[in-house]
Amino acid sequence: MAGTRDLARKGRARRLVLVLLPFLALAMLPRVLVAHYRDRLPERAYVDGWARMMERVPDLAPSWDRWAHNHLGVLLGAAVIVGLFVWRWEYPTGQRLMVLMSWGGAGSAAVATALKVGAALDATHAAVTLAWWWGLLNFGLMVVGAVVGWLLSGPKPRLPDAMLKPPVTAPRLRLGATERAVFTASLRSTQQLMWGSTFLGLALMASCIDVGPPGITPLYMLLGLLMLSQATARLRITREGVCLALPWLGRLTRLVQYRHIQSASVTRQKASLQCLAGVGDGPVFGYTGRTGPALTLHLSDGRRFVATVDDAETAAALVNAELDRQRGPCATADQKSVPC
Repeated sequence: MAGTRDLARKGRARRLVLVLLPFLALAMLPRVLVAHYRDRLPERAYVDGWARMMERVPDLAPSWDRWAHNHLGVLLGAAVIVGLFVWRWEYPTGQRLMVLMSWGGAGSAAVATALKVGAALDATHAAVTLAWWWGLLNFGLMVVGAVVGWLLSGPKPRLPDAMLKPPVTAPRLRLGATERAVFTASLRSTQQLMWGSTFLGLALMASCIDVGPPGITPLYMLLGLLMLSQATARLRITREGVCLALPWLGRLTRLVQYRHIQSASVTRQKASLQCLAGVGDGPVFGYTGRTGPALTLHLSDGRRFVATVDDAETAAALVNAELDRQRGPCATADQKSVPC
């Protein structure tokens, strides 16, 4: 089978720019606001964690100029996101997820920065605290920013069509003229549940302590919700293809059409975390919620889709049988004849 192609070449530069834009705004916005409103701001920036420490260590809080030029958290967040982007250099869906996280986390943090400066204008007290409704607004801004980033990142490229039938060694069932391949299985992942709960706990801790880089709380919250939404999944094999659905994520589905499948087999997989499960991409992607036999689809671009399901042998045989039916009498991947 041919090696994996560079599927992300088209639109990669645009996605990289979109990843960096929210962090650039987050770095420049405090400077612009402080420079414009310096005469209306208190002497020191009692915001974030400094607002609670004002009475104990009033002289340790930074000036507004120093606060506006503190980019350590921004640089750290940008380095992590760009590193993940490079890790998914050849895979567009992974890069689109980085755009989603950048706009959701850094975008909402930029708005929070503007609100903090606005709350400090002509303030009669030094400490700046946001109202109780800010948490709900911040979450809403994070969701809106993530959706906007996902839409701006562009569509996925099309996969090439597979032309050959599965090899003779692949498992297969013989289907009658009126029979159709139908298979349904439920999948669960303990790792997704554990990591999702961990990230939500970190988000709660960061929110209560009110310290850390700007945007860290919504970023933790976004990661936690993404993980928890993938704790369960559902796999279906129909006449259209193999469909993986995430019922806790608005029934988000990934349909692998038969025309993109070269063959199906059974391989042993280890339990692992997958970014947005089957919606993500990479050399190997899918839903591996446990260690054991997995349905493995060999795709036309060299990648593999895997799903650890019960009775993976039957699932692979059904897929190959449907491929035999749809492609008719032709050569197999190992150049041997298979009867229809």
